[in-house]
Amino acid sequence: MQRFKNGIKRLRIGGTPTTRDDTPFVLLGREPSDGAGETWLVRDWEPQMASYFEGAGVSLHAVIDLDLEEGFVELLRTFRGTRA
Repeated sequence: MQRFKNGIKRLRIGGTPTTRDDTPFVLLGREPSDGAGETWLVRDWEPQMASYFEGAGVSLHAVIDLDLEEGFVELLRTFRGTRA
């Protein structure tokens, strides 16, 4: 349960990278954020994965922790298809 809680993150990305199949994490959802960039919901996040964005030509502005309840809610939303 702790691994699940610690692995679900909301990422604020500067720019709009193309989605590749070789991401080191599971991309659950992505949506435009206020201003330029996107907000991604990811699973299986590890801090060293931040270097992925250097190679993608975009910047990682923030890694936002979700509590257990938020993680479950976001996961359910992705299964229901309400996210882009």
